[in-house]
Amino acid sequence: MVKSSRLNQINLYRKLNMLRLLCIVLFLFRCYSNTFFIEKSLIYNKESRIAVLPFVVRGGGMSKDFGHILADELSHTLFLKKGVSVVDRSQVNKALVILKITNPYYLSRNELRMVSDTLKASTIVMGIVDNFNQQGTILSRDFRSVPIITLTIKYLDGKTGNLIGIQVESRKGELSPIMVCREIITKLVDNL
Repeated sequence: MVKSSRLNQINLYRKLNMLRLLCIVLFLFRCYSNTFFIEKSLIYNKESRIAVLPFVVRGGGMSKDFGHILADELSHTLFLKKGVSVVDRSQVNKALVILKITNPYYLSRNELRMVSDTLKASTIVMGIVDNFNQQGTILSRDFRSVPIITLTIKYLDGKTGNLIGIQVESRKGELSPIMVCREIITKLVDNL
């Protein structure tokens, strides 16, 4: 009986170690940062003007307005840290209403040009925030689940609609989603 109990403990210990190793591997593959640009000078220079559209929000724990909050955060950070000319977010929101665009994620090339022309913006910025509560969850030391938050920012040429650059960053969501996203936005803007 004692021998059987000891074997169960050893098996449990091995399973826990395998689970920890799996969590480390998942963390390494899920928490990454990448920045790719075709031409950085197109993003910000003295003549450029950037319009940041509301972010698309996917996953649990975030309201629909969260995308507008992140767009505001990115606009402020671009202006304050890089001195970029950024279209005021209220003007962006008004233009989207006038153009009857409800989801900026599904913009056609023509709609993108209309937004750019209306706002006189040379660069359009689109963002996506994913909060993986179920899938992509890792376990912390005390075995509670910790979501992974991924922020993707795409920079598009306002005239052609072509992709100029893309930035992707993932982090563990141990803080509130807004705090994690603020940290990510600050890091991504610093990398410009």
